[in-house]
Amino acid sequence: MEEKFFDTKIKEIINENAQSNIKYSEFNKYIIPRVKNSIESMWKIYGKYAPKNFKKKMLESKECFYQRWWEMYLGIKLLEYGFNIETNSKDIGPDFKIVVNNEIYWIEAVAPENGNSEINSLEEMQINSVAPLPKNEFLLRLGNAISNKIEKYEKYFQKGIVKNNDKLIIAISTCNLGQYGSLMDFPCLAIDTILYGTGNLCINLKTKEKFVKRQKEIFKRNGSIINTGIFDEKSIISGIIYTHDEPLNIYGKIYFRKNPNIIVQDDFKEHFIV
Repeated sequence: MEEKFFDTKIKEIINENAQSNIKYSEFNKYIIPRVKNSIESMWKIYGKYAPKNFKKKMLESKECFYQRWWEMYLGIKLLEYGFNIETNSKDIGPDFKIVVNNEIYWIEAVAPENGNSEINSLEEMQINSVAPLPKNEFLLRLGNAISNKIEKYEKYFQKGIVKNNDKLIIAISTCNLGQYGSLMDFPCLAIDTILYGTGNLCINLKTKEKFVKRQKEIFKRNGSIINTGIFDEKSIISGIIYTHDEPLNIYGKIYFRKNPNIIVQDDFKEHFIV
């Protein structure tokens, strides 16, 4: 008999990250079966591509679960888009490699965590309470994830795994950042602030014209500054894949943001929301 991928440990992790206003009986009756069927279906497709000990590493912690879920979900999406994928089976390079019209695309997947620092960590959403959205902290988690992946790619360059003409992609899911998701996407996607420096919506009181103000930096609680507009610099990153999809809510909205200084083929971009 085929071993099932979904088990009680996964159920516990899903339950831990669910909104606390979901009744436990409703969670077990309606949500768990849907999530279970989704993950089992994904594993039937992705199992043959998964790196060794994928499930074991997936269950090491809540953070590991969402990171691995995102890798599996992304891998399946790439297959659905018609790409042939190579996975990081030996744990020595990026998570995925695909070839598009003889060009190599490397993809590093990341599901940012809430953070360990008491100063700049993203607090869990409090249900049935009124509080400002912690957008700065949310943006800092995205920015930190990108910085860490850029450092990884630089090491891959040094080891000769990736080459100068290869396209380097970072794929970010907010699935491990609680239930904030799209709440942070006004007036533009939160990731656009990190990449392009887009800021708050403003209005010219004289002409009534609306425009988005540029945001050049994000302030940490300790007063230090993090610059935005990563793609304004000479970045090695070709583009960013971004989504709020997570095990409880799969909307199928996967965005792509390109570095305007690097050409990314239409045959790659066409599968995403741009």
